[in-house]
Amino acid sequence: MRNIGKTCGGSEEVTHKLTSKERREEFISKKEEEKKEKKKCIVPGMLCSSLFPAIIGSTFPGSLYLEQTLNFKNKVFVGDKVTARLVLTQLDGRRAKFQTQCFKQNDDDGDGDNRVVVIEGVARALIR
Repeated sequence: MRNIGKTCGGSEEVTHKLTSKERREEFISKKEEEKKEKKKCIVPGMLCSSLFPAIIGSTFPGSLYLEQTLNFKNKVFVGDKVTARLVLTQLDGRRAKFQTQCFKQNDDDGDGDNRVVVIEGVARALIR
């Protein structure tokens, strides 16, 4: 089992601004400004899922990433801390199958387990 963590921000915020349809500040009314402050920027799920091949590549240098399935469970916002986890579930020669999960910290509840699954799936790689 391997984990890697990342706090979403910086370049993710730039990505959001480049891909969103937000208007220039001088044309936004006061009401729209208030709404904008309440709305958080969502980090693209594919950006979070890019942590999975990063783990495989750093653990097994020279490996070939073959396939990935993703199920998006929850949103990730700019500023959220995410942790990606890979668990080797099958090894047939050089062909490996991994269970993939990505979690974020949830500060809303006080039950002690503050992780929320944001992505689940399977990855396959040809490892060296």
